[in-house]
Amino acid sequence: MNDLVQAARKKSVDDLFEHGGQEGSEVAYRHDQDVRRRAFSLEQRVANAQRNAARWQMYSAMAVGLSVVATTDGIWLDAIGISVR
Repeated sequence: MNDLVQAARKKSVDDLFEHGGQEGSEVAYRHDQDVRRRAFSLEQRVANAQRNAARWQMYSAMAVGLSVVATTDGIWLDAIGISVR
């Protein structure tokens, strides 16, 4: 079984889909399982990348919000300073 796994890892995804085993055979099962494992691994990496992108977008929105608040406070303080004079 370990030899089958090692052989499957050396093949491309196209090779795995074009396996020589008959439908329902152990070879076909192993190849299908490896294709599913690779697809699941890819989906996990995509999900992690999406979470990281969402996190950075949230941080960026927070930074923009803070800069807007700081600018508004600066304008407000400047307006008070002008009216006091």
